[in-house]
Amino acid sequence: MIWTVEIPILPKGPNVYMRDHWAIHRRYKVNIASLLLANMPNRNLIPGPVRVTYTEFHARRPKDRTNLAGAYKPIEDQIVRLGILKDDTPEIVVDIQYAQEKVPHVRDQKCRIDIERI
Repeated sequence: MIWTVEIPILPKGPNVYMRDHWAIHRRYKVNIASLLLANMPNRNLIPGPVRVTYTEFHARRPKDRTNLAGAYKPIEDQIVRLGILKDDTPEIVVDIQYAQEKVPHVRDQKCRIDIERI
């Protein structure tokens, strides 16, 4: 079983995110939760262990591997908070993969989250 959701934003990299004010962090998390709720196929709990794949579709310069991984932590936290995953511990999330693909235009930018039960 694969649970897939696409949201029409690119997550902020950790270099940008860590410099933001706490109130901006809060709004960012609420925005991510709203986008996940609006675009997710269902809100059923996916029991672990799972493999999570984050794919970023970008029109500009790709993020380096470390920034790509850090950018998805707030999204992963919201997936847990919304009850899709029980937790984000290594016992539940056994494997995390990151991918990037180039798209022709900025309006096509998005990220896709695939959660596959192992």
